[in-house]
Amino acid sequence: MLDTLNSIDLFESNDLNDRLWNLKYKMSYPIFKPRANYMASFEANTLNKTYFWGYILSRVIPKCIGTRTPAQVIYKNIKVTTYTFDDLEFLDTFSSFALLKIKRIIRFAEEAWVQNKKFSYRELAFLTCATTNSVFRWVKDCKDTGFNPIPYAKASLPSRKTHILEKLLTKNFLLKPVNPSSIINLCWITYSTWSEIQWMLLEMMVCILAIIFKNKASKVLIEGLSIPNMQQLEYTDLYKKHQDIVNAYFRYFFNQCLITVSPLEIMCKAIAFLHPSYGDFKKVSKKIGKSITDYESNHNAVHLDDDTILFRLKSKSLKKHKTIEQNAMKAIPLNLFNDDNFKTFKGSSNKELIQKRVKSLLKQAKLNNCHISQTDICFLLSLSREVYRGIDI
Repeated sequence: MLDTLNSIDLFESNDLNDRLWNLKYKMSYPIFKPRANYMASFEANTLNKTYFWGYILSRVIPKCIGTRTPAQVIYKNIKVTTYTFDDLEFLDTFSSFALLKIKRIIRFAEEAWVQNKKFSYRELAFLTCATTNSVFRWVKDCKDTGFNPIPYAKASLPSRKTHILEKLLTKNFLLKPVNPSSIINLCWITYSTWSEIQWMLLEMMVCILAIIFKNKASKVLIEGLSIPNMQQLEYTDLYKKHQDIVNAYFRYFFNQCLITVSPLEIMCKAIAFLHPSYGDFKKVSKKIGKSITDYESNHNAVHLDDDTILFRLKSKSLKKHKTIEQNAMKAIPLNLFNDDNFKTFKGSSNKELIQKRVKSLLKQAKLNNCHISQTDICFLLSLSREVYRGIDI
């Protein structure tokens, strides 16, 4: 068996972006800026002003942005991110954490490569609470296509996004009712989180509105979202190729936004359109638009109280997903390894080893005056909640 990840030629391209893309598709959320006290603001770069701020409860963007910084492990001088905002999506969608472990393997391998370090299969399995054989099998299977199981491993980011959306369109997923089962299928097929899929759809909606329907406000929004020209062309070609399907799915959104002159209103309507949990699209977009209009007419600098807009739209279905805690987790280096527990590791996720790691984690959190919830522990150690319940602490 090959000893290290780098001994398998996973990094064929000389271009940094292509090489990272082979490891993991990176989705960014450039227009939302973190603020204090669980807040975030919506900003359009070219317009140089903040449109609104408030509690961000929408799952279009990562939950709790600005409150949970990624926890880190220091191992062999490699600073490893153990979870990110995107991982929180998997708490609701993938209870088995199987896909989360794959995301972890990708991220650890990527960070090791960026820092010019090496992980062995054994170490990688230990990091992700997986078996050595499962890690080896998975890496071997992904050798030809990169870590992302979507074809054309060397394709550019714009064409990758287009390929994912084309998968959704051709399989008619978008025309079916959105339910947990169809969401899981979408995530498995595209190897994306539900938030990432929604964000790509939002980008496509805005681009089509600007380029095909010549809406000026959406053109301004494209600049605010920093959507590259190449990506705009990809979305345009995708629309022309699957015009009937796109029109069938987005018809109501296009009709509502054709004469809209406010970039923010288009953005809010897009968010409402992609979030059935907010209720009726027409009522929600009207409520958001009215709030924005009222505030813009009364204030020179748009600054909305935290009980307006998105906060007011908080639905019962979103309350149970709330992960903000009274004592938010601090960013501290967490050492999950020592000689003793590594010696006991035999390539399988035995409960005795997991128990040691959980106790070690809780001890370090206490020493650093840091609160770590059961959810945090599950993510930090790549455990399912079922496994955690079976651990005697």
